[in-house]
Amino acid sequence: PDMQHPYVSAGDIVPTVIAGGEGEVTYPASCRLTCEVIYPPGQVGEDGTARGLECEITETIENAARVDPWLREHPLRWFWDCDVVPAEVDPGHPVVATALAAGAAVGRAGRVTGFDSWHDGATFTNFGGTPTVCFGPGPADTLHTIDEWASIDDLVDFAAATALLTMRWCGVA
Repeated sequence: PDMQHPYVSAGDIVPTVIAGGEGEVTYPASCRLTCEVIYPPGQVGEDGTARGLECEITETIENAARVDPWLREHPLRWFWDCDVVPAEVDPGHPVVATALAAGAAVGRAGRVTGFDSWHDGATFTNFGGTPTVCFGPGPADTLHTIDEWASIDDLVDFAAATALLTMRWCGVA
């Protein structure tokens, strides 16, 4: 499928853990590489998983390994741990308009964009049937990073916008 998405990147394979060896001057008997596979909503199959993408990645790497003499003698072993499925909410959904309007009402004009990682709202969207948006204070480029931060003004405005969003969504305001 087309890997382009209007709001998120095409995806990535991120090595997150590399482990092997017993000491500094020995050859390791094995090496374990753990990766996070990040993929856009368009890669989710009819079965609600990325099983097709897993097969494509496995096949691509195994085909490359077959041409390496050492890897032919020492085949790779695969283990797919879990599939954290991305979520997508239609930009025309009323919750999106309500969130944007709440931000604008407190002087913080928002924009429809994507988030190149997973967030808890995906569970509500995918499994609970509740469209959920990522809405918060601070600069987006530090979101969920080591140096994540938000100014006091951002936090105050976010609290006001969240209250307004909630009241409007529930029909109280």
